[in-house]
Amino acid sequence: MITLAPAQAQDEPIKQVQFSASGQKILSCDVTGRVYVWSMHAEFLTNLMRRYADNISSCAMSNDMKLCLVGCNNGRVMLWDVERRESVWEYTHHTGRVEAVAFNSMRDMCATAGADGRIVLLFSDSGKQANSYIGAEEPMMTVQFSPDDERLAGCASDGKLYLYQTAGSSRKPKAVLRSNIARINNHVWSPNSKLVAGSCSDGTMMVWNASSGGIHTVLEGAAAGATCCGFDLIGKLLAVGTVLGEWRTHGSVGLENTQIWGLGATV
Repeated sequence: MITLAPAQAQDEPIKQVQFSASGQKILSCDVTGRVYVWSMHAEFLTNLMRRYADNISSCAMSNDMKLCLVGCNNGRVMLWDVERRESVWEYTHHTGRVEAVAFNSMRDMCATAGADGRIVLLFSDSGKQANSYIGAEEPMMTVQFSPDDERLAGCASDGKLYLYQTAGSSRKPKAVLRSNIARINNHVWSPNSKLVAGSCSDGTMMVWNASSGGIHTVLEGAAAGATCCGFDLIGKLLAVGTVLGEWRTHGSVGLENTQIWGLGATV
């Protein structure tokens, strides 16, 4: 692995880092409440948001890198215009820490997951709630829109994966997915939104049919807990990272147990 461009301007631990869809910019935020936008190729800081009243717990950028969604430890959620460095709106949507935030592909909707066990669907232009989904008794740790924007998936601390419909008024999950022997740590949607995969604490990968909630396949082989996962652009390969710093891929079209190992890297 080669380090291409280290950037040093933050004197506090970095909470999160994310590439823009174009690969031209990088978003980073530290634990004290500062959000930075970096130019990938020129290696300089292009934007700096103000220090927030409370520590940042999560953040995400819209696909066009024009909007920044931020969640804080006190349950507040803020939307920022990146180019103008102006706050668009700021509301309290959770009773505890905001664990994760996400935009949909059209950036007209966004979602937040909280330590209060709820997932909240918001209108991006106003910050008003479109729905507040019933989740788990334990914190909801992740949230992600399906690529077609029709569903939301969230992984809770209880090790289960909750699926919701973005359209309609129902607050209940459409499906609750689980492994019978392990906890689900993370998840990812397939590019066509038909499958959702979960990385489990026993090293297996569970892949479900997103419409029915039925198990599509179970991928085994890792000797340690799987922490993260990702599909390739066409959905034929599934990459998995483990707690040992190893990664592997499963393929091909049917996601059979064909495995390729890599060492010293994570997905």
